[in-house]
Amino acid sequence: MKSDFDVISRQVAIDAVKAYFTDCQIEDADWHGNGIEYELESLPSVDAVPIKHGHYVGEADGYANGELVYDVWKCSECGCVFEDEYEKPTYNYCPNCGADMRGEQDGNT
Repeated sequence: MKSDFDVISRQVAIDAVKAYFTDCQIEDADWHGNGIEYELESLPSVDAVPIKHGHYVGEADGYANGELVYDVWKCSECGCVFEDEYEKPTYNYCPNCGADMRGEQDGNT
């Protein structure tokens, strides 16, 4: 589902508007472009950081009933170690770096 809230670069939007009005054949294109640039500049900004996406990487050191036993799990982004976890951790976010851990897995399940 697409979010109703998108974070975009204000400068990229202004550059796109300028490029559009430079390429079109509209009378008073400069005036329209400047007006839109003014409106974009006056919009409020937000503090945003890119979201890191990680997954749990299991390390196996033995077998039980013919299956690998994963007893150490790490965050793929920062390497934070979750030791003695015989089950894959269920944190939605890495407690160390904040990476979103709900995405694709690496196959070590």
